[in-house]
Amino acid sequence: MIKIKRLIQIALCTMLIVSLFFFGKGGGFAEGNSIVIKKGDTLFSISKQYSISVKELKEYNQLSNNTIYVGQELMIPHLKQLDPMYVVIAG
Repeated sequence: MIKIKRLIQIALCTMLIVSLFFFGKGGGFAEGNSIVIKKGDTLFSISKQYSISVKELKEYNQLSNNTIYVGQELMIPHLKQLDPMYVVIAG
């Protein structure tokens, strides 16, 4: 009985470690934080649409030049959230 429990513990630990490697290799971006390039898109038009500079867009996506391709996925950096409009104070 003890050997079976130990075997189950080892199997679960192994699955946990493997899942960390499998799921941990992502870029860490939230869903909906990227766009897919369509025909006619440029870095300039995308930067204007999302109110960021071309330089920031290139740095965020680690692009060395201004070339983008149809179907390419670009990550859009989170915009700074606005301060809350009001604050609720108890009492």
